[in-house]
Amino acid sequence: MRRTKIVNNLKYRFNNTISIVMLPQKSAVDNMNAFITAAKSCAAFGQITWGAECWNITDSQTKDRGHKQREYNLWFTQHQDGVRSSRTPGLAFIEPFASFVKALIRLRHEFNNQTCGNHMIIIQAMRYLYDELKYNNYNPVYLTTEHFIRSEKLIQNKLSPRTARQLGIYLVYIARILNDNYLTCTPLYFRTSVPAVESSDRLSESAKKRRYDLLPSQEIIDAIIEISHKVKDKADKIRINIIKILLFTGFRLGEVLTLPIDTLVKEGDKIGLRYWPEKGATTRIKWLPTVSGKFIEDVVHELVGLTQEARELAIWFDKNPEKLKCNIDADHLLSMRDVYEFVGLTKSVSNSATYCRIRKIPFTNPTAPLGNKRLFVKFKDLENALLKERWAKPMLRLANGKVQKLSQSLCVVFMHEFNPYRNNSKLLVKPIGETNISNFICGTSGVKTIFENYNYRDQSGQPFEVRSHGFRHLLNTLANEGGLTDIELANWFGRKTISDNASYDHRTAEQLTDKARQMMLSGEIVGPIAKAALSLPSYQASEFVDTHVNAVHYTPYGLCLHDFAQNPCDKHLNCLSNCKEYHRTVGSEEERNNLKQLKVQTVTALEHAKKEASNDTWGANNWVKHNQNILENIDKALSIDNDIFSE
Repeated sequence: MRRTKIVNNLKYRFNNTISIVMLPQKSAVDNMNAFITAAKSCAAFGQITWGAECWNITDSQTKDRGHKQREYNLWFTQHQDGVRSSRTPGLAFIEPFASFVKALIRLRHEFNNQTCGNHMIIIQAMRYLYDELKYNNYNPVYLTTEHFIRSEKLIQNKLSPRTARQLGIYLVYIARILNDNYLTCTPLYFRTSVPAVESSDRLSESAKKRRYDLLPSQEIIDAIIEISHKVKDKADKIRINIIKILLFTGFRLGEVLTLPIDTLVKEGDKIGLRYWPEKGATTRIKWLPTVSGKFIEDVVHELVGLTQEARELAIWFDKNPEKLKCNIDADHLLSMRDVYEFVGLTKSVSNSATYCRIRKIPFTNPTAPLGNKRLFVKFKDLENALLKERWAKPMLRLANGKVQKLSQSLCVVFMHEFNPYRNNSKLLVKPIGETNISNFICGTSGVKTIFENYNYRDQSGQPFEVRSHGFRHLLNTLANEGGLTDIELANWFGRKTISDNASYDHRTAEQLTDKARQMMLSGEIVGPIAKAALSLPSYQASEFVDTHVNAVHYTPYGLCLHDFAQNPCDKHLNCLSNCKEYHRTVGSEEERNNLKQLKVQTVTALEHAKKEASNDTWGANNWVKHNQNILENIDKALSIDNDIFSE
């Protein structure tokens, strides 16, 4: 049996593997050498030093956006001093393990172009395997299933359940690569045993805490609105307007910070924002409700005005990338006071000398008229040093290969616009970074939040604090309560898959149950209990529904109204087997598509059962009847909205 089949049936989100041509008849050592050779000759990450323990891959992060202003490094290092953490680099991996990890990461990037953070998760999982290979000279060809099992146990003991689950899945991925390319002496039969930590239980304390932590309170929303009328400082005005956009659109922070200057789109009375979703969805326009659309239109216009001067400088740099926008002769000498005023330093003139030394700007020491020696620098040398700090990267790279430049972006500011310790020098421009916004609402060491500055506090006297992503969670939950379908939610919030909606739905069990009751009485939900309720007078129907609907669970095929708090379900996971508590949502395209897929699978199962029955296989007739019953119930479930969907 081919070793690739061992792991190919695992349902994890790794659609593409690394498949270098390796031969099963060759030794694992030969295949490993060929694997590493292929990696050394590929183009991923550009020019790198193979033997280095750290690779700087900043220039290769094509998926990166302008708001993430950071360096990206891959550390091929062990756990440091027994502390199993990916954040602190330890000693370098020993060969040949080091070359295997580097080869896997480089080929992985060549095949699938992953982010630096994603690569580092692989390296973190590798560190546990490395520790287990101590007595095998750290040679990966000797990895066995037992090594993977022991590594996973260590991960479970050391890390949080969520992180352990993630690393367990990546260990499966690593095993798959090793098997697909015949890189180990023996096949690997590994599947993660770490359970998923997500739970649909909305009544648990953890679910309540997660809801509280993620959703901004009404007091925080009110405080933001009040503060927006009080701010006078330009930097604060810029950031509070960005918060308003987050609050009323549900954008991810990176999506707001990379909006184009022509983001506003108007079609008649409709107002929307053109943007590029972060998670791989296609370019789209987010159409806004009428009231919030007009509000956001005013916000965008104000933001355009506040950033216009910086944008004009960005446009100037597009045409003049090798000079500053000023009229100073290249050979003109600047004293340290001149540098102090020109660059916009604070504290004292003596900081100018330190500023120049750090940037390796050469000094010249002409004799002053009174004979005193003073420090001077040529303007050209200072200019060159400043130009090295100029933002020259694209704001974002579009799917069609084009780029959005800083000069074409909405969120552009002067270099030190938000730095309280620097004068706002107008020499350079940059994008607004994610830390500029997070520090504004969450604070950091030595920097007060906007809530502290305007003295907005909670009941315990602590300043309010909110994550930028919390506004997205809040708006998604409100949209759920308002009745948007999963397809509408995924499209409006710029998600690639419908399944991503679940992480943002923070409605309580009580809210879900009340919503189901209302939909049942309005005829939007169809099923045995709904049918019985609608046969009663309206005053009795409401009381009947309140009595019989005490819980609601969402399944791929409809709603389950069983109250698991009272007793287990006799038909658990078999809703379409004549279950009286199974109901359909009228007009739900998602439910309908899932039912149609199930029908195809059931038809195939029925044909197989009939074939077995014709061969007098024992028990086959029972499966024929079962599948016929399921098909009949699927057709009944589909029939409730056949008039809506013309197929």
